[in-house]
Order: sequence, then structure tokens, then C-alpha cells
Amino acid sequence: MSHVVLNARQAIYLSYDPASDTLNSTTTHGLPSQTPVHSQRRGQGLSWAAIAARDVIRVNNMDADQRILRVDGVGGGACLIAPLQTPDRLLGVLVVIRSHPFGENDAQLARTLADRRPGTRRTHPRHGRGPRRHPRGAGPRARSP
Repeated sequence: MSHVVLNARQAIYLSYDPASDTLNSTTTHGLPSQTPVHSQRRGQGLSWAAIAARDVIRVNNMDADQRILRVDGVGGGACLIAPLQTPDRLLGVLVVIRSHPFGENDAQLARTLADRRPGTRRTHPRHGRGPRRHPRGAGPRARSP
């Protein structure tokens, strides 16, 4: 779903495997069905750099950036790499690719999507306990007789 929101033509979800300490492509969008599983050892590629930075990394031209790991079936263009992690656990990385560069608004949207991942719950300070209930006839819509 996030690939649709970010207007991406391709997306790869790399899940973290703690046993092998690798990132492995488990879900893809827009890649040929025969694309093999892609694995990255710790420290290899921009996915691990995004994890270390705990932030989104944007690349405007994948063909010109030597830091990009080449994957069969992945076209050129721009990519956005978003780490998915809780304060104490790495879940994986989302890589989205499209023809035009990602801006700061896209990066902020990716951060927001990453912050809403399954298994974590963040509450807004004002809404942390759920919706406020008002007694019948009281509250913001109550009218004076």
C-alpha cells in the first residue's frame, strides 16, 4: 500500500532475519515474477545505512549512485529507502522506486508510514486514551436551552 501512496512503480520489502543477520526481499511490487530473493549482509548497501541512521535515505539517480546495489529487474530512477524498526527491534526496510526524485514531503510521509507499522503503537499526547466521552447533553456540541 505504501508504494501506491508514494507513487512508486516498484517496491521491495526486505525483512530482517536475525538468525543470519541479513535483510531478505520477501515482498515485491512491479518486479518480474522470476526475480530471485535478494539478500544483504549487515553493512552492505544503503538499506543498512538507513538502518544505522534510523532515517529515510533518498537517491535521485540510481544509475549514477555507486552506493546502490544492483538487483535484476529493478529499473533506474529515484529511490527512497525507509527503515522499519522499533526502538529495540529491526523489522526490515522498504525500498520504493519511481522515475522522478523523492522530495522531503515524500520522506516525511515514508517516516510516518514506518512509524505506523504493525506491532507498534504510538499515541498522540492529546489523544493517548482514545476519544473523550461526554455525558449526554454536555461537551462541544451541547446547546444552551
